[in-house]
Amino acid sequence: MTASTRLPPFRADQVGSLLRPAEIREARSRLERGELSAEGLRRVEDRCIREAVARQEALEVGEEDVELRERRGGGAASRDLAGALPRKA
Repeated sequence: MTASTRLPPFRADQVGSLLRPAEIREARSRLERGELSAEGLRRVEDRCIREAVARQEALEVGEEDVELRERRGGGAASRDLAGALPRKA
């Protein structure tokens, strides 16, 4: 086995979100300026997601596409916890 194909002697899980590619950030700015349609943004996101998934599959890790579509941090965890904490009286 070569060093590039050898698996490490441990299992690791990715915790947290991937950084949004500059291409997605730029497309969102263009959408806000009216220079790109929502469908155009969706195409950019889809392409970036396919690339991120391919990179992670090559490393044998997974990522949900929602992580790259999120506009703010927290991802699925913040959606799952919404309303779970008691409200102050």
